[in-house]
Amino acid sequence: MNISNNIFLASHVAPWFSYIIVKPHGTGHFINGLNVQGNFFRIIGGTIERVERIDTSFADFNFGRMRNVNWRENMYNSIDVATVNPLVHTHTQTSESDTWVVSGSPQLPFGGWVRKVDSVVAEGPIRNAVNVKRFDMPYVEVSKGTNNDEVHVNWDQPVRGDIVVSMRMDTPL
Repeated sequence: MNISNNIFLASHVAPWFSYIIVKPHGTGHFINGLNVQGNFFRIIGGTIERVERIDTSFADFNFGRMRNVNWRENMYNSIDVATVNPLVHTHTQTSESDTWVVSGSPQLPFGGWVRKVDSVVAEGPIRNAVNVKRFDMPYVEVSKGTNNDEVHVNWDQPVRGDIVVSMRMDTPL
């Protein structure tokens, strides 16, 4: 499904209102092929939490099977959570740790799990406890945390610094 280049406008709606609602009708359902791109979402006379949600009257999604969900280049006005997939997130680790926890919540579509990491890039030097620059490559673990919405970036020793992580709530082609 492709939802692109539209203007979504609503006035004086309840905070739980959403423009895009998906209702799975059985266990194990998931999305395979959704593109939401180049849209303008706007609320007049109030705010809403997010533009998309799941109606779980019958069942929830199987977030471990999501595929090919692109949600980008949209504009949000009076929306609390700007949904995006892939999500590019800057993480600052101020104290030394060998495992950095980076959250994808709440910006991933439908409150999805972090399933893939496209990239981890250091933004500036990564330093250890004695302020020496480290050039090690970390590895990541996805679908961590109580809601599976975290990435653990693991280093060979406790370090601090800034990284940019590009994460996804689906498995792309």
